[in-house]
Amino acid sequence: FDVPASGQLRHLGSSPREFYISGNLVIDGTANDEIDLKIVVFNSSTSTFTDSKIQRRVINNLVGGRDVAYFSLADNIVLNMNDYVKLQVANVLATGDVTAEVDSFIAVSKR
Repeated sequence: FDVPASGQLRHLGSSPREFYISGNLVIDGTANDEIDLKIVVFNSSTSTFTDSKIQRRVINNLVGGRDVAYFSLADNIVLNMNDYVKLQVANVLATGDVTAEVDSFIAVSKR
């Protein structure tokens, strides 16, 4: 793997092809907004993106001004040479910014 651009993990080899992606993310935003977090796979042979998995959460209205949503990711993906995987997040109900908190992570391992 390498990182051709910020937030992308590109598969450089031909084997293995099947991977398991997992992660835990805490996303900070505006209370009660709905946000989608999705795993996106880029297929280099067709130059197309495919949404692998989408999760929707409501940002919790927590005491103390720390309004966050919790995501736990797990999915199986197939990556051929030069394909890459990335995460995308979208605020579904509003235009406010969202930010992944420190110590949020994803991991990709062979399946």
